[in-house]
Amino acid sequence: GEHTLVAFASRATHESVKGAGAQALVTFWVGKKGKAAFDPKKPHLVYSRPKGENKGAMAQELLLDFYLFGTKLDKGEKVKYSITGGGMTTPLAGEFTTWAPKVAKHLPKGDYEVTLELVDKDGKPFEGPLTKTTRKGIKLDPEGAADMGHGGHAAPVTK
Repeated sequence: GEHTLVAFASRATHESVKGAGAQALVTFWVGKKGKAAFDPKKPHLVYSRPKGENKGAMAQELLLDFYLFGTKLDKGEKVKYSITGGGMTTPLAGEFTTWAPKVAKHLPKGDYEVTLELVDKDGKPFEGPLTKTTRKGIKLDPEGAADMGHGGHAAPVTK
């Protein structure tokens, strides 16, 4: 089947470097080659952050970030986000209207799930293989000692 490998540059804070030349994309097939499902000219979203264990500063200012193909959110498209878990009774939800990261601050210690979804100007989800992602198993420990070798923020990321 079809496989698409996406790589993009990131800063030390794990924020993706956005724009031309900051990414590489390769589509390849294992076994029988068929019609390509991934068209980089159509709107696609690649989930980047958050993920895994986040301690200290990384948990106090949780980075929400992604990489886009086929759109820059400049024609009314949006990326909706939802954060659930950690004992919250209602999800933390909102939207990106520009291609820039956001930071969720002061979430309590716990396990979280984050969903990012690319929608058109009318709020309708785009169709395609990379338009919605839910990442589970995001652990926050704001009081924990940050492991600077595994993504600790050298300086706070603000938006």
